Amino acid sequence: MSDVDESLNASYEDISESVVNILKEHLRHLSLMHLNTQSMVSSFNEFQVFLSQYPMDVITMSETWLKENPALLEYVSLFGYGAVFRNRDKIRGGDVGAYISNSVKYKRRKDIEKLQPNRIRFFVRLRSSVSKP
Repeated sequence: MSDVDESLNASYEDISESVVNILKEHLRHLSLMHLNTQSMVSSFNEFQVFLSQYPMDVITMSETWLKENPALLEYVSLFGYGAVFRNRDKIRGGDVGAYISNSVKYKRRKDIEKLQPNRIRFFVRLRSSVSKP
């Protein structure tokens, strides 16, 4: 291996190590998870058990199938989390949602959602840092 090759490899390793260190630092502050729930109601008890073992700051979900049903939305509420859901009533399937830990400050951005009302998605802005012990 030439000196140039070694120099390039060293630079790449230094950059990679730097990126890994940055990611490790940020991951200490915010934990994220995404689930395709394929019916939130049918998998909710299993989800609660998982979350009690592996708590997360933000959990996003697709295919919740909740609709705008107050009883279902109440059933899937989680202690210690705010819930954001975007549901549709006229089409089977779909729907998205998120649980955001009460330790994370956030604001739902309905102004952005209104730009494309036919798309089932939502926008949330996380604020400042997570306050963890």
